[in-house]
Amino acid sequence: MPATYGEEIVPADDAQAAYCARRFKTYDPRTGTYVAKGGKRRPCP
Repeated sequence: MPATYGEEIVPADDAQAAYCARRFKTYDPRTGTYVAKGGKRRPCP
């Protein structure tokens, strides 16, 4: 599990997961995050 800086990671719902998977190649539906430029994990909007 990636570092979250004290935030709880909540899995995305199906529609949000599908959107994020299309938008970000590095999207991980288990954590609801993707790897941004610079290598930092960010939550998908």
